[in-house]
Amino acid sequence: MNSSTITELSSRSALEEVVQLLSCASARALALSSARHDLAMGALGLGAQLAVSQALGLLPADVDVDESVPGHATPIDLVRSAEAVTRTVPIEQFPPGTSQLIVAICDLIREHG
Repeated sequence: MNSSTITELSSRSALEEVVQLLSCASARALALSSARHDLAMGALGLGAQLAVSQALGLLPADVDVDESVPGHATPIDLVRSAEAVTRTVPIEQFPPGTSQLIVAICDLIREHG
């Protein structure tokens, strides 16, 4: 396994974790929005789902990501965790387009955090 393969695996696993965290954030936010009639929480859920779509577009089509996250973290905490994961790999090691995903995640934190 050469260094380029290792780099691809680490950026891929980071993106898979981002998908997992954002999917859970979206599901939890939309459930809370429905239960509480909270439009802001609904907007967070929809924004997180859009970011999931962006992240999935950066991964190979055959990727199957487990979207469940154990625990009781709040939706915004899950979004913050997803942003933290993006900082574990240098940006130049991610596929092109990842910077737009990171901006979308940071926008969610700014708007809802």
